[in-house]
Amino acid sequence: MAKKPSLRLWFSCLSCSIGLLLINGCSAPHKASSVSYGKNVQITPSNPLRRGAHENLCEIFRDNPVWYRDALQSQRRWGTPVAVKFAFIYQESRFVANASPKTSTTIFSNKTSSAFGYAQALDSTWKDYVKSTGNYQAHRSNMRDALDFIGWYNSNANRRIGLQANQVRELYLAYHEGITGYSMGTHKNKTWLLTVADQVQKRAIRYDKQLRRCNNEILALLKSKQLL
Repeated sequence: MAKKPSLRLWFSCLSCSIGLLLINGCSAPHKASSVSYGKNVQITPSNPLRRGAHENLCEIFRDNPVWYRDALQSQRRWGTPVAVKFAFIYQESRFVANASPKTSTTIFSNKTSSAFGYAQALDSTWKDYVKSTGNYQAHRSNMRDALDFIGWYNSNANRRIGLQANQVRELYLAYHEGITGYSMGTHKNKTWLLTVADQVQKRAIRYDKQLRRCNNEILALLKSKQLL
């Protein structure tokens, strides 16, 4: 059996491939159910980012370099690019660890939803993730676990209905509606949701362009902090 390259070596090679990751596919295990959305999340808890930092992925990683390491590890495991994961996180929770529609004051909020955390994963879907991966210590308010959850979920969408990693809009629709719901076309008459999915895709493209400019800088920052 060939020896796997070290994670450190893989990180060092990433700078030449980040731009291509949005056109590659992914594959993976297990059944998943519907995931809630982030447009109704009230942003009141403490946010780990400086004001405005969420608009630039480089600034996000300068504030929280370990998030880049965690996103890369999840990308290596499941295939979903870093920029795509963070576009999902932005839309779902605006980077608020304990975000929940139950605390929202908007009239559109679904108070009965169990969605929680960075990725706004439902209780049932999170249980599927934990059982499938064996990650029994996972928490929805932990960024590393939330990123891995998104990668796992998108991999399920690839395995079950063939969505590729460059189909960010469709992946988000499946994330929101559930893979079965998406297959049934439950999103097609939701004009607002189609608009949100377009915005998620645009943000993923923008984040990817930003990351290509600062990839080496963030990797160097991780190494300087002995986080690689």
